[in-house]
Amino acid sequence: MSWQKVGQAATSTLTEEVEDDGNINNKRRWTLVQNVARVIAWNSSRKVEVKESDTDPFLQRFTSVATGLKNKKHFKYKSFFTWKLWSELVINPADWVFYKWSEVVAVAIYYNIIVIIVRSVFQELHQSYLMPMWFVMDYTCDLIYIFDGFIRSRLGFLEQGILVTDVKILTCHYLMSRRFFLDFISVIPLEILYIFVEYNSFLRLNRVIKVTRLGEFYQDSQTRTNSPTLFRLTCLIVNIVIVIHWNACIFYAFSALFGFNSDGWVYAVTKKEDMWFAHKYLACFYWSMLTLTAIGDTPPPERVEALLYATCCTLCGVLIFATIFGNIGIMINQMNATRQQFEQDLDSVKRYMAIRKVSPFLQERVFHWFTYQWKNNKQSVDDGQALAVLPEKLRAEIAIYVHLDTLKRVALFKDCEPGLLIELVLKLRLQVISPGDFICRKGEVGKEMYIVKRGKLIVLSEDGEEVLGTLEDGAVFGEISILNIKGNRTGNRRTCHVRSVGYSDLFYLSKVDLWQALSEYPSAKRMLQERGRQMLKKDHLLDEKDMAHEDIIVPMEERVLSIAEQLSVVNAKMDAMADRLNNLMPNHGRKYSTVGRLVDKATSPVFKFSPKDSPPPKRRQSRATSPIVRTGKLGKLGSVSKHHKPEFL
Repeated sequence: MSWQKVGQAATSTLTEEVEDDGNINNKRRWTLVQNVARVIAWNSSRKVEVKESDTDPFLQRFTSVATGLKNKKHFKYKSFFTWKLWSELVINPADWVFYKWSEVVAVAIYYNIIVIIVRSVFQELHQSYLMPMWFVMDYTCDLIYIFDGFIRSRLGFLEQGILVTDVKILTCHYLMSRRFFLDFISVIPLEILYIFVEYNSFLRLNRVIKVTRLGEFYQDSQTRTNSPTLFRLTCLIVNIVIVIHWNACIFYAFSALFGFNSDGWVYAVTKKEDMWFAHKYLACFYWSMLTLTAIGDTPPPERVEALLYATCCTLCGVLIFATIFGNIGIMINQMNATRQQFEQDLDSVKRYMAIRKVSPFLQERVFHWFTYQWKNNKQSVDDGQALAVLPEKLRAEIAIYVHLDTLKRVALFKDCEPGLLIELVLKLRLQVISPGDFICRKGEVGKEMYIVKRGKLIVLSEDGEEVLGTLEDGAVFGEISILNIKGNRTGNRRTCHVRSVGYSDLFYLSKVDLWQALSEYPSAKRMLQERGRQMLKKDHLLDEKDMAHEDIIVPMEERVLSIAEQLSVVNAKMDAMADRLNNLMPNHGRKYSTVGRLVDKATSPVFKFSPKDSPPPKRRQSRATSPIVRTGKLGKLGSVSKHHKPEFL
């Protein structure tokens, strides 16, 4: 494996370095590193082998997912530091790697949004012991911004449905876009102005322009997460908190500008604790929350500037208040949509049973069924309804992947044509059976076949007392009765009773859906019927006489069809010949009309020759009074004028 070679190469390199260095401690250290490299190489090769061996041959026949795993090239970490990799790097925006990188960029953006405004207003954060930490964090985020610009210049885009991978085209596309303009402004190093003015984090405020990048991250996260409603609610709360945070910092800046304790509206400093950073920030945050949410009384402003600022805060607060209640209401409804639909279905059934005066015992069984559906059977989702928005091919692949273990247990579906199996999978329906319910009874005409997904069924004798067998997860029954096999001694009827012990989830396929799918696959139809015959023969339920009769009927039907096709070809040729003879030999019109009548009868589904089909006796008729002659499929043999003269005369 390639990973073993990487491990061996790393081990040999480390060994050479150890030989050059005679220090014993270094030797021990490098020996430990060698062992770690060997373990990594072995574990990586083991993972690759497991992935390749786990490819299911049954799934590989019907989906493109399994075939893509084998052709996927594994990334070599030793090429990570090569110029060739970075010069030819192209990133698909739908890849998992780009999404993870977007998470890193989002953390850097949130850091700048939260920290820059706080450090610009509160001077307590400019202490000398905090400066090294701020410098490290600031320039780490700057490096992330710059590297994100490089990533964006290699980000592929779709053109006519095809991902563009030309590096020059991608770079030019990025440089000419609005994204490059915003990214360039956000990384302008205004910190060089520290030379002329004292240190102030306000000069880094251009880093906040990168906030537009968060919109793309939100969209990707909503698409990828399994709880999009919860994610939207979290983002809404975070954004509201950030707005309150900025408003609190601006309020403190106005208070410092106007002077603390100058009037009743600004921040008041009455005791020593009021000068602490935590106390000042929390007090301003509380004032900002009361102002924006309009749920508390605050002192009125006394200055014109303060009045304008307070008015803007009130307007923003009204919008925030409406946004909070509107979005949270929508999100709560979306989170409870499934429960609301369930309650609507339950209420409609209750009203129907009350109007029809259904017995209390039967109503109790219905209520138990609904309770099981909600509490214990949330995995029983209708595939057709959940995947209705997807194209048929993708919907079929998902259905096959989800029901792979179930389909592999069906003997009739082994070596089945992929197209037929896809149609059958899309026609499978889920059914929940209550405890004690009969799935089928002996003597009933079989109209469905069943596959047990979850639960336990028992097979009972004719009197319903003796248990003949048990059916558990993956069991299949009823498939023979829907194939209409000639010679089946049971006559497509159920041979025993099948009852559910507890709640059972069954997939069922109706006979109508099966034969509708088999109508387009005649070879698969014959194969399935042949397998059904073998299963019946094994159980001594196949009548050999009916089988022989069917073997005679099927070739005769095929022979009649071939004869009909040949007669249609002959008929077409005779039509063309009759048109020509109509112009050349008008005297023989009646003769050819008789031939056409015979051909019409010969091409009919059931025909019998009789003496009536013989040509009628010829009667002399003048050439001038010859009638217009028409035949069935031969078309017009023509009508000839008395002034017409054949060309060959």
